[in-house]
Amino acid sequence: MDLEALLNLARPLPQNSGTNPRMIPPAQTIAVARDAAFTFCYPHLLQDWRAQGAEVTMFSPLADDAVPKADFVYLPGGYPELHAGRLAQCITFRDSMHNISECSTLFGECG
Repeated sequence: MDLEALLNLARPLPQNSGTNPRMIPPAQTIAVARDAAFTFCYPHLLQDWRAQGAEVTMFSPLADDAVPKADFVYLPGGYPELHAGRLAQCITFRDSMHNISECSTLFGECG
């Protein structure tokens, strides 16, 4: 590798303007899992999506809620593995996830 050529290509990073870049919503309608199993959702992410016109709806897999109709389903991080037994019994949630997966984008973080 030609390190000298690589170093010649390097440029300083632009100065931070002090503002955070906005998070572009992944869809117009977004369903977000929100309960003890899915707790790691940054508030600014949801605020940015709403500020840019997205409709954000919360639901609770642990309460056996059906996934709301949405173009994008977001399962944020948390500890779903600690609630696996209970989640496995949530038939309404499971069936609705299966059904919505045929027409929506699903995004799950850790767990």
